[in-house]
Amino acid sequence: MTRNEYSSNSTIHSGFNTPNTTAEVEINTVNTITVNSDLIKLIKFKLKKSRKKHDFTYHYLYFCHVIGYLKNSHKKFKDTEYANIHYKTMVSIISKYKYSEIVSNLLSWGIIATDGEYQAGFKSKGFKLLPPYDIPNKTIIIKDDKINMKLTQFKNKSLQQLKKMPESYNYLHISNTWIKMDYSTASTYNNAFYFTEPDSYNANFYSICNYRDLNHKFQIDKSNRIHTNLTNLKSDFRRFLSVQGEKLGQVDIRNSQPLFLYLVIKDNPEIPDTEKQEYRQLVEEGRFYEMFMEKLNLTADKRKEVKEMTYKYIFYGESRNIDKKYLNIFSEKFPNILGFINQIKNPDYKQFAILLQKAESRFVIGKVVPEFIQRNSTTQEFVSTIHDSIVVKASKLKEAKQVMQECFMLEGIEPKLELSLF
Repeated sequence: MTRNEYSSNSTIHSGFNTPNTTAEVEINTVNTITVNSDLIKLIKFKLKKSRKKHDFTYHYLYFCHVIGYLKNSHKKFKDTEYANIHYKTMVSIISKYKYSEIVSNLLSWGIIATDGEYQAGFKSKGFKLLPPYDIPNKTIIIKDDKINMKLTQFKNKSLQQLKKMPESYNYLHISNTWIKMDYSTASTYNNAFYFTEPDSYNANFYSICNYRDLNHKFQIDKSNRIHTNLTNLKSDFRRFLSVQGEKLGQVDIRNSQPLFLYLVIKDNPEIPDTEKQEYRQLVEEGRFYEMFMEKLNLTADKRKEVKEMTYKYIFYGESRNIDKKYLNIFSEKFPNILGFINQIKNPDYKQFAILLQKAESRFVIGKVVPEFIQRNSTTQEFVSTIHDSIVVKASKLKEAKQVMQECFMLEGIEPKLELSLF
C-alpha cells in the first residue's frame, strides 16, 4: 500500500456537475486480501500451535498480501526481486508491537525472504514471497475489526483529500466505479494464455480480483496523473471491460510524449521559432521515432525499440548515460530543444519526466476530460484515462476524438489521433 499524493495545480474547465451517484461512491467497508491458499493454512496452523490469547492471523496475511500485491502490480517493482515495504505505512494498519515478531516468524517459517537493505530516508527493506506461497489463488474477507477500521479510515482520508482536487478528478473517480469486468471469462483467458508466465499471471490475477471485489483503485501521483485499475490492467484484458453493457475504446495520441514536449516549449522565447516549428511539424505528423529510424537505417519492426531508446537516452535517462548516436541525431536537428532538456535534467534527471507528465495531465485531465464532461452534462457519460489517452464507451469514440482535436487546436497543434476498440 502506498501513500497517495495530491496536488491541485491543474487548470481545468469548470461548470460541470459531478454525477449524482452517492450509492456507487460510498466507502467499501468490506476489505479483502488475496494470497496463496496454502499460506492461509500454514499461518493458521502455526498460530494455533502457539496458543496466543489474541489472534493475529490477518496481520500476517495482510503483510504477505501487500508484498505480493506490490511485487506483481506496482511498476516500480516489476523488474526487481524484492518489493520495498515502508515500515510506518505497514504499522499504520497491522500491529506495531507485533511487527518484528511477524516478520521474524514469516522468515523462519520459510514464507518470505528479505534483502535486508535499509537506508533511512531512501530505501525500505525489501521482501518477497517464497514458493509456493508466491502464487495468489484465494481472496478472503478480512475479519479483524482493528485492521478493517484502519483500512476504512485510510479510505475515508483519501476520499476527503480527493474532494480538494479539481472537479474533473472527482468525476473520473466516480466514473471509474462504473466499469464492469467479465471476470469469469477473464480468468479463463488468464489460465489459458498466462499460466506458464508466473509474473504476468499473478499480476493479471490481482487485476481481475480488484474488479470482481469492487476494489476501485484511484491514486494521484506527484505529476497529477491518475493510477486506477484500468491503468494497471494489461492491455489484452481490456476486451473484458464494459460500462452499462457497452464495450470501451480509447483515443490515443501518436508519439504523445514528444508531442507534450512541444506544449512545454512552444512559448519558450529562448528556443528559435524556426526550430520549434520544425519540431511541431515532426510530432504533428507522428514521425518523431521515424526520424531516428531513417537516420539509423532501421526497418519498421524496430519502431518500438527506437521508442524505448529515445525514452532512455534522450527524455528520461541520465545525461551521462546517453547513447551518442541518438543524441547526435536529435542534437543535429534540435540543438536548442536538447539544451532545454539538459537544463531541466540538471541536477536531477528525473525532473524532465515529471515535467512532461505534468504537461500531459494538464492537457488530458485539465482540458480534454472537462470539455467532454461538459458536452455530455445532461447524460453524465462515462470517461476515464490511461495517462495520455481518453477512454469512453464505443459509441462515444468519435465525439471524444473531436473534443481532443479541438483542445489541441487551441494549443496551436493538430497531431494524429488514433481510435481503437478494446
